Amino acid sequence: MLLVFEKSCKGLMMRIRRRLRLLGWECCVSPYVHDFQIEEYVKKLNEDRLVVLVTYDRDLADKLGDYGVWVPFKYEEAATKLIRHVARVLRAKGGGEMCRGSQVHPLAAPESISPVRI
Repeated sequence: MLLVFEKSCKGLMMRIRRRLRLLGWECCVSPYVHDFQIEEYVKKLNEDRLVVLVTYDRDLADKLGDYGVWVPFKYEEAATKLIRHVARVLRAKGGGEMCRGSQVHPLAAPESISPVRI
């Protein structure tokens, strides 16, 4: 699962990237600026795997249907709406286990560091 963020949504991506990684979703910023380029980019990526575009532009999100999600400007509302939308799309597509998350806890110590006994 890949979430492509429009350039205007980069701040949102930076803020909620950790939560998305824990859910097992990758995220990136679109290399394109214009709507028609972004639309073609998402459609091309959708051939290989499920991709959802995150944007502040309602018209672009409506053009893409389930593959585009419009989010409000407030970060916490946007994060909640984004996670709910992606979960709904995964359920509809038969995505199976959608909240499996990563197998390694993000706060776990690296293997190279052994605990010190005193």
